[in-house]
Amino acid sequence: MMISSTETRSLTMTNVSHNTKIITLKALVMCLSLGLVLSLSWSEASAKRRRKSKKKVPVQTINPEVKQGAKAIFTALEGTNNAAARLALVKGLIELGGEDREAALNQAEKAADFEIKLAGLSEILNHPKDHKKRLKAAKSEVEKLFLSNKVNEHEAGKKIIAQHYGKRNLAKMWKLALKKGEAYAQNEARKHFISMGGKQAWNVLKAALKLPVGSEGHTLALSHLREKQYPQAKSWALSHAGMKGEVGEVAQLWIDRVSGKEAAKITKGLYKEYQKAAGNRKKKADFPRRVRLANMLSKRGMVTQVLDTLAVAVKNKKGRVNADLDNAQIRVMGWEGLRACRDHEVLKAVKEMMIELQNREEAAPATLWLADWVRDTRDSFAMQILEEMIEQPRYISRLEAIKAIGSLKARQTRPKIIQALINGDDDLRLAAAEALTLMAEAGDEADFHKFLNKERKSLAVKEALLKGVIKMGTAETEKTLRFHVSKPEPELRRLAISGILKLNPSLKDLEKYLNLKRRNDKEIDIRFTVWQALLAAGSDKLERQFKSAAQWLEPKHLKVFAENPKITSEFYRVMVLQGGSDLANTAMDIFAERGIKAKDDLINIFNESSEAKITARALALIADHVKAEGMEFYRKGLESRDEEVRAVAFAAMRRFASFDLLAEVKEKMENERKPHARAEAARAYIAVSLRGKPSKEAKK
Repeated sequence: MMISSTETRSLTMTNVSHNTKIITLKALVMCLSLGLVLSLSWSEASAKRRRKSKKKVPVQTINPEVKQGAKAIFTALEGTNNAAARLALVKGLIELGGEDREAALNQAEKAADFEIKLAGLSEILNHPKDHKKRLKAAKSEVEKLFLSNKVNEHEAGKKIIAQHYGKRNLAKMWKLALKKGEAYAQNEARKHFISMGGKQAWNVLKAALKLPVGSEGHTLALSHLREKQYPQAKSWALSHAGMKGEVGEVAQLWIDRVSGKEAAKITKGLYKEYQKAAGNRKKKADFPRRVRLANMLSKRGMVTQVLDTLAVAVKNKKGRVNADLDNAQIRVMGWEGLRACRDHEVLKAVKEMMIELQNREEAAPATLWLADWVRDTRDSFAMQILEEMIEQPRYISRLEAIKAIGSLKARQTRPKIIQALINGDDDLRLAAAEALTLMAEAGDEADFHKFLNKERKSLAVKEALLKGVIKMGTAETEKTLRFHVSKPEPELRRLAISGILKLNPSLKDLEKYLNLKRRNDKEIDIRFTVWQALLAAGSDKLERQFKSAAQWLEPKHLKVFAENPKITSEFYRVMVLQGGSDLANTAMDIFAERGIKAKDDLINIFNESSEAKITARALALIADHVKAEGMEFYRKGLESRDEEVRAVAFAAMRRFASFDLLAEVKEKMENERKPHARAEAARAYIAVSLRGKPSKEAKK
């Protein structure tokens, strides 16, 4: 077969084209390979540059001369009986490092001093890689602290694990405390899990509710059930409702909080418990609990279903029901249960019994039943019985009826109550005075003034009437209140002053009413009330008495004053400088809480205080606020005659002094002779020396 010339040319051109493509692909592959090689080379070079650029920061080593000088002092202090010096000594040896640090850690492990032991543990946990051999024992010691029954040990352990343990390990420690901790640690673990809320909180509470009544865990669980409504507590609340004591009270509180559709289910559950309390062949009846449950059910609209039980309880006068409560207590529960009853037939059946009641525990709930009835429905029959009881000769029921009518503020009965105030004995007159006070309103000022002036026998009656004057709180009551501010009875003075303060008088009037005599009242609490009122109002009439006040004020008074920002800091400065140790410490606590705002006051105290502890604390707080800017104060502290102040000053120098002051620190250290200050001086010498530039040897 012959191939034409045209076909030959076409075939040749095809071969050339194919060869060209192959060459092009090879060139492309070679370029990519070269690029990859160059890229890898550049990456490696870049990584090497980065590695070279990350130069290790040289570890600053302690100058041999400094180390020798500090160690000489630490050696000289061995065996000191000064606790603060021993602690500073151990910390200083740790800071020296090397063999000294190991010796200090050995000492901390065996130390009976709690603070020294904590210093050792903190060092190990802060630098775990440097103390691998000690780490296991340190963690075991922290665990012992955390599980301890001693408050300070547990709190220290808690602080350490919060700082050095991760979330997972921290959670494990709390679970361990709940399972194996001693009493205090276990209770703290309960608080921890309860605070987290949710299902876990309820599981902890549920377990605690099974503990013996009165135990710390059980008491804690009840307190949380009081504060918060846990839906999971339904079965517990129903099974414990109607029980005697706090358990039954908390269960009832849980039940009373339930509302809406769920409330109907709760009522059904209560009724089942009520029926169970009646007992059967297998279980003995619990009548007191049945009565308590009847009380609860009657308030939930089921009074007709439980009326028989309540009636038996009320009429149980001859001990027909034997129970763990005496008969009077059972009857009281019956009367309380009847408070939800609004049946006239029932009222008629017990009317005579109510009038004849001579037991206050019973008469009070019986008359409150009628008072609630009148308050809720304005029932005339119930009100009629109350008014009859005021006039009848039975003393106890008459007394309680007056109290009930007073709570209703039924002013139509006022003439009868006034007669009781005039003609009755002390108890009856007191009840009448309290009733008149409850129903007092503007326009009664003249009557109360007259009653008070005529009252000569009973201080309690006078107090009740004066409370009525205060309750009205009108401008017309001012005269009566001012008159009683100077009464010889302190009870009346207290009430009168409280009444005057409620009238919100001007500063000028306040200073006039609470005159110099009242500012120096014999009763400390009255004097304190007057001072509190005048200082809060911005009066300057007391400034001259600040020094004398430091002799009678108590720390609790200062804590109350601290709640009012209007009281000037000058007052607290005087308390620090002139008061006893407890008062001064409380005032210093107030300054500490104010932070940087208290700087000027602290400087004033530091300059003027003659008490070493106060001066030292003021200097420590100044250091916290001004830091390196406080060198003038730290230097002045180093000149103090008191070791405690010098120790704080050295500690401040350790924290903030620059390398330029090394020679000064060294000189002060060499001249120091007291153990605590001397140990702190050596620590300061070490710390300040490390703020210089690293030596050439250290760089290498």
